[in-house]
Amino acid sequence: IAVPSPTATPADEADVGRCDVAEWVQAHFIAAWRRAEELQAAGLVRELCVCDFSKLTLDALLAAAKVHPSADQVNLTDCCVMPKDLIGFAKERDVQLLTHTDPHVLISREAINEWLEAAADTWSVSWAARYTSTVKCRGVIGAKGYIVASEKSA
Repeated sequence: IAVPSPTATPADEADVGRCDVAEWVQAHFIAAWRRAEELQAAGLVRELCVCDFSKLTLDALLAAAKVHPSADQVNLTDCCVMPKDLIGFAKERDVQLLTHTDPHVLISREAINEWLEAAADTWSVSWAARYTSTVKCRGVIGAKGYIVASEKSA
């Protein structure tokens, strides 16, 4: 399971202290991570990963998590080179760095409403997550998809 960094991440971590990032992880992310840890403990998931975590955010998660992520998938649409501080930090803590080019907004309210145009109500996206499964020992993608939670608006 790759758990994306929610869009509520501190806008400019260079201006945010380590304490603020840790508070953000606790307030906005750790409940989802705990559920992912439970799925792994139950044998339903082999590895837990995160997406788009900076060094500060990854450090805050590692401090709070029982199970550390095996990888951090970094979006290369934002930069063409991995941040050097993240590279060294991930290497020291045995977190593999991978890349992806998914859009920041996986699915928009407009797309949901277009798919459900027969419905009289409008829908809004609560959250969206990407998953990828690979064929064991081959490195071949077996399945890739998205899970979307949405709410009907009145």
